[in-house]
Amino acid sequence: MPHSLQVITDPDQETSYRWVILEQDEQDAFVFKPHSAAECDFDSWGDALNAGTIALAKAEGQAYENEAADPVSDGDCSGL
Repeated sequence: MPHSLQVITDPDQETSYRWVILEQDEQDAFVFKPHSAAECDFDSWGDALNAGTIALAKAEGQAYENEAADPVSDGDCSGL
């Protein structure tokens, strides 16, 4: 199923961001359900987006390189 990436702000801390991957519902193309999310917060929207692109590519089974992100750790927060 297709996926989408969203970067959200922590409502309690405006300088804290997290990526979220949503998966399209099998029955309705306009409905998405949670697939996965970062287990950590990022200090900037751009950092969360860079890390999320790696997670999105993995969810879609696509090869993807993002020189702005750490491909070993950003997607799963293990480097933070």
